[in-house]
Amino acid sequence: DHTFLSFSMIGSRQEVNSYSRAVTDTLMRLQSFVFSLTGQDTDYGVRGRVDGNALNVVMNVAGESRGERIEIEEPPQLPSTIQLLLDDELLESGGSYTTTVFDPSSMKNVPLTVQAAGDTSIQYRGEIVEVRKVLQQMGGLEIVSFVDSSGNVIVEQSGMGYRMVLEDEQSARN
Repeated sequence: DHTFLSFSMIGSRQEVNSYSRAVTDTLMRLQSFVFSLTGQDTDYGVRGRVDGNALNVVMNVAGESRGERIEIEEPPQLPSTIQLLLDDELLESGGSYTTTVFDPSSMKNVPLTVQAAGDTSIQYRGEIVEVRKVLQQMGGLEIVSFVDSSGNVIVEQSGMGYRMVLEDEQSARN
């Protein structure tokens, strides 16, 4: 997954690229991952591999590397893979699903609850689009996603105030 973010912060335009790749088993449990975040003032990377009841992680920040072994009770899932486990019936209005995912900010497994909050319509690329509103709660933060009829998250609003819109790279840069 490659994401390009462009936003204003303290009066100046910031551009950040994030890249993530995860290898999972057939139940979407994490086996290994790579994540990087790069920008004008940002150079961060982390990679990890599950080894039994531990997650071995190597973090790179501004050219400095350090490793860490994190004990885990169960193989983690990533928040981004949960959508792949959910079927259409579960996402019917009012349906809910709770599982454990790995939170890279706290470096531990935490509960994630996904709830379908009903059908609605939003404006997307100048058109009114019918979508399903999906709420995700993890670690005290809530993410509101709007999923189109093809299963694509076309708009997502994070608990930290970010709003992400699915666009091709050229549109995102303009």
